[in-house]
Amino acid sequence: MDHSHAHVCIKDRQGRYLYVNRSLQKALQIATGRESVLGLSDREIFPSPCLESIRRVDEDVFSSGDPQFFEEHFPCADGSERIYLTERLIYRAEAQEPCLVCMSCDVTELKQAGAQLARSEEHFRLLAENSGDVVFLLDLEGYVRWVSPSLTTALGWLPEDWIGRKGTDFILHHGQDSGYQINLQELHSKSETIIARDQILASDGTVHWMETHASPFYNSSGCLEGCVGHFHMVDAMVETETQLRQSEERYRLLAENARDVIWTMEPNGAISYISPSILELRGFTPQEAAAQPLEQIHPPDSLARSQAYFSQLLSDVEAGRRPEAFRSELEYYCKDGSTIWTDVIALPVLDDNGRLVKLLGTSRDITERKRYEQDLSLVNKQLHALATTDELTHIANRRQLESLIQTALSRSDRYGEPVSLVLCDIDFFKAVNDCYGHQTGDQVLIEFSQRIAANLRAGDDFARWGGEEFMILLSHTNAASAQPVAEKLCRMIADSPFAEVGTVTASFGVAEREPGELLKRWIQRVDEALYASKEAGRNTVTLAPAAGDCSQG
Repeated sequence: MDHSHAHVCIKDRQGRYLYVNRSLQKALQIATGRESVLGLSDREIFPSPCLESIRRVDEDVFSSGDPQFFEEHFPCADGSERIYLTERLIYRAEAQEPCLVCMSCDVTELKQAGAQLARSEEHFRLLAENSGDVVFLLDLEGYVRWVSPSLTTALGWLPEDWIGRKGTDFILHHGQDSGYQINLQELHSKSETIIARDQILASDGTVHWMETHASPFYNSSGCLEGCVGHFHMVDAMVETETQLRQSEERYRLLAENARDVIWTMEPNGAISYISPSILELRGFTPQEAAAQPLEQIHPPDSLARSQAYFSQLLSDVEAGRRPEAFRSELEYYCKDGSTIWTDVIALPVLDDNGRLVKLLGTSRDITERKRYEQDLSLVNKQLHALATTDELTHIANRRQLESLIQTALSRSDRYGEPVSLVLCDIDFFKAVNDCYGHQTGDQVLIEFSQRIAANLRAGDDFARWGGEEFMILLSHTNAASAQPVAEKLCRMIADSPFAEVGTVTASFGVAEREPGELLKRWIQRVDEALYASKEAGRNTVTLAPAAGDCSQG
C-alpha cells in the first residue's frame, strides 16, 4: 500500500491514525505541514467544516459494520475544493479492537472533466489523469488523435509533436515487425486488450522499451473508430513490478485493466481477498480461489516455499523482528488441471505495535518466461555437452579432462592426496584404418572407449586425449593402486576381439604425481611411460619412475 497512488489509512474508533500510506502522508504534509500524522486525530488535522461529515460517516460504518462508498469534498484555501472517491470498511482481527480502513482516490479532475466530455472521453481522461502512463488515441489508419501530457515527462515529446502523425513514426521498427502486424490485426478484429512490447524513440534520439496495453475504441453507435491505450517505460522494471494496486483494483475502472492477481492473507492463513483477475489466471472465481487451502493452490515445491515463509513471518513477528518481504517464483494449479508459473511479491502489513495485520501480495503470470528459461537452460546444457564431450566417442574431451586435472592438482596440493594418470594408445591403429577403412576405425575407437569406461570406478575420469590416445585420471590413487588398474584394462582389451577387426591391443603408461610436480612435467612422464610400453613390444603397462624434486621444472 505504501507504493499505491491512492490514499490509504487505518484509524481507530477515536479517529486516531494508526497507518497512513506514502501518498496520503505526502498530501497531508502539504496541507498541514506535519511530517507525520500517526497518533493524531481528525480534529487535529482537518478544518472544522470537514470534521462533522468525517465523524458522521466514520460512526455510521462502525455502527452498521457495512462498507460505505461515497464522495468526500474538502475545501481548499483558494476557494476551490478537492473531491475524493472514498471507501470505508471495518477490519476486525482477533484480540484487537475494530479498525476503520479508509481508501480514497482523488477524482477532482474527473468531476471537472465530466461536464465537458462525453462518457467515453471521460473514461479515457480519468485513466490519463490518474496514471503515470502515457495514454493515447489512434484512428483506424493509425494516426494519433490525442495523447496525454505525460508524454513529455516520459519521452520529452510535446503532445502536439505526435498528434496528426502515425504512431509507428515513433516506434523503432516503424510498424514493420511481424508481431506488431499480428497484434494490429487482432486489435481491429477482436474486442480484446492487446499487450505488447516495442522500442520507442525519445525526443533526444535515445531508444527505450515500452509496454503497451491497447483496446478497440467504439463510438456511441457501436462502430469501431480506432484504439485507445496506454504505455509506460519498462527499462528498469525492478521496484515497479512490486507496486501493489489492491485499493485501485477495488475501483472498477482500474480493475478492468489489471492482469496481476492482488490478494490478501490474514494472520491465521485465510485468504481474505483475491482480485477478479484470478479467473483469467487460474480459471477459478475469487470465491472459489479464496476457499482453497494452500495444498490445492500450489504443487509440493511451491507449497513448501510458501509455508516456510509464512512460518518464518509469524516467528519474526512473535519475536519482535521486522519480517522480510517475500519474492519468489511459485507454481499454481489451474482449474483445468494444468499449472502456471507466477512471480509472487508479498509484503507484511504491521500495526503500530508490530503485530501482523495481513499479508498483501501480487501474483504475475510468468509462464511464458519460465518456458523460455527452461528452453534456454536446455540449450546451455547441450552447448556445454558439445564443449566438453568428444563428438565421436561421447566421453569427455581433452579440454574437459584438463580442467578436471587442474582441480585434482589443487586438491592434491592442498590436502596431500595421491593422484595418478593413465595414458593409453591403441596399438597399430593406423593399420586398422588402412585395412578396414576409417569408418571401421571409428567403430574401434567407440568400442574401445566403451570398454574402458565400463571398467572404471565411479570417481574416475576418462577422456579421449587425441586420435587413438585416451587418458584416465585416478583421484585418491597412488602408483601402487593405479598400475593394477591399467594392467586389468590392458588384458580386458586384448582378451575380447573387436567386431570386424578381431584382436586389438593397447599400450599403457602410468604416472603418480610427485609432490609439487607441475602439470606439464607430470603429463610428460606418463607420456614417456607410454612410449616405453611401445618400445617394449606394445600390449603392456609401464609405470613411470619417480620424478624427484620437480618443483622448479
